[in-house]
Amino acid sequence: MLALQEKASARAEEIRERRKSEKRLKTRIEELKAELKQLKNSSETEPSPTSSKNSKIIELREASETRALSVLIILSTMIPFRAVPKILNILTRDGWIPHFTSVLNWTMRVGLAKLEASWKSSLSLDCHNGLFSRHRQEQSASSVKSSAN
Repeated sequence: MLALQEKASARAEEIRERRKSEKRLKTRIEELKAELKQLKNSSETEPSPTSSKNSKIIELREASETRALSVLIILSTMIPFRAVPKILNILTRDGWIPHFTSVLNWTMRVGLAKLEASWKSSLSLDCHNGLFSRHRQEQSASSVKSSAN
């Protein structure tokens, strides 16, 4: 009988704790609903973020300048790629700071472009020299034939 009383009192305590927890959760839900309503009202009165001067949207000019500066820092100094965002953070306090992997990709693109440009120019120069020397050989061969006749 004593065991049944203990079991019943434990069950009653568990039910009380659940009710208290449920009440706390309901009040928290009401607080969050009120906060959400307040945020919706404030967002309707505020101007759109694209029209404000403190917008987080990056201008194209600023992005291209940051890219160029990042690549120039890498190409002109002997620093690791991971240091570029830290340097840009020191140089430009409020602005877009790219991730170091972006700087790595941009630098590789510049290197690839330079490699392709030098390869194409050397190829065209070789072709030009090859055609020019072949033309000169043909001229000399034809002049030898004409002088022999």
